[in-house]
Amino acid sequence: NASAQTIFTLQEAVDQAIKNNVEVQKTRLNEESIAEVKKELFTHYFPSVSASASYFERSRGLAQGSGLLEMVFNALALNAGMDEETLDFSNTRILKRGVLASVNVVQPLFLGGRLVNANKLAGIGMEAGSEYTALKEQEIRKEVEKYFWQLVQVYEGLRSVDIIDTLVISARHDAELALRAGLVTKNDQMQVDIQGYKAESLRLKLDNAKDLCRDYLAYLLNVEKVDSIVWDDIYTLQDPYTFLTDAETAVSNRHEMSLLKLNLQASKLKKRITLGNMLPTAVAMLSFGTHKFDAEHDRGLFDDYIDTRRKSWFAAANISVPISGWWSGSHALRRSTISVKMAEFDLEDKRNLMTMEIDRNWKT
Repeated sequence: NASAQTIFTLQEAVDQAIKNNVEVQKTRLNEESIAEVKKELFTHYFPSVSASASYFERSRGLAQGSGLLEMVFNALALNAGMDEETLDFSNTRILKRGVLASVNVVQPLFLGGRLVNANKLAGIGMEAGSEYTALKEQEIRKEVEKYFWQLVQVYEGLRSVDIIDTLVISARHDAELALRAGLVTKNDQMQVDIQGYKAESLRLKLDNAKDLCRDYLAYLLNVEKVDSIVWDDIYTLQDPYTFLTDAETAVSNRHEMSLLKLNLQASKLKKRITLGNMLPTAVAMLSFGTHKFDAEHDRGLFDDYIDTRRKSWFAAANISVPISGWWSGSHALRRSTISVKMAEFDLEDKRNLMTMEIDRNWKT
C-alpha cells in the first residue's frame, strides 16, 4: 500500500487518490508513450544510414584452369616486362575469396506529406493524452469528494444518534418516575422504549454505512484502511454565483470538449495522410563502397592491372508514382472524408448535450 496514514482531510484524500490511482498512472504512461512516438517520427526527417560488410570464399577461383585467363596474364606479364618463360599462370586463381563493405545513405525528399502529418497527429495524441489524464483526475476527485461527504453525513448522523440516546435515557428516567406517580401509563413508557430501539437500529445502519464508505475510500486512496476523516476546517462555503458563467463558455472549458475537438483535428490529419498515400514519393540515395579480392599465383598482376580501384560511390534518385493505388486510394479517401464528417457531427451533438446538462444542473 502507498501509505500507512489512516486519517485524511479532503485535500489529502484527493491527492492520495490521484497519485495512486491505476487508471491515472496508465494514462500518464500513455502520454509518455505518445511522446516517444513523436520523437521517433521526428527522426525520420533525417537520412537513414546503414552499413554492411561481407566476406566470401569459393571452393575454387573464378576461371581457374581457363586457357583464356592464362593468355590474359601472359599478356599482362609481357607488358610489365616479366620474362614469360619463367612465369606459369596455369594455376592462377582470382575471386576465390574477398571482402565487400559499403555505407548507404537514403534521404526522403517528398513522401506526400505523410511524415509531416504523422508528426502533427502524434502532437495531437500528446494533447489528447494530457486532456484525458486531466479528465481521469477530475473523475477521481469527484468520486473521492462524493464518498468523503457521505462519510461526513454518516458521522453527523452518529452524532445525532448520540444526542437521541441521551434524550432517550433522560426520557426513560422521567417516564419511570411518572409511572410510579401514576401520571402516565405503561404504554406511554413503552413508547419511550420504542424510540430507543429506533435509535439503536439507526445507529446500526449508520455504522454499516460508515464501514462501507471507509472501505471504498481506502480502495480509492490505495491504502489499507481509512480510520477517520477531518472536515472541521472546510465548513466555509462560497456563494454559488461566484462560479456562474454562461453555458457555452463552460462547455468550451470542459476536458470532454477539448477531446472532441482534438478528435476532429486527428480525423482531418488522417485524411491528409490517406491523400498522401496517393501522391508520388521521392527519395535520394548515396552509397560508398570498397572491396578487396584476393588472387593466387598471379605474381601481383591482378592487383596492379585489374583491381586497381577498390573504392567507388553510387548516387541515385527515385520517384515513385502509385498509379494503381489511386483506384483503391480514392475509396480510402472517401472513407476518411466520412470519418471527418462523423467527427463534426459528434462534436456538435456532444456540445449541445453538455450545454443542456449544464443548464439543467444549474436550474435544479
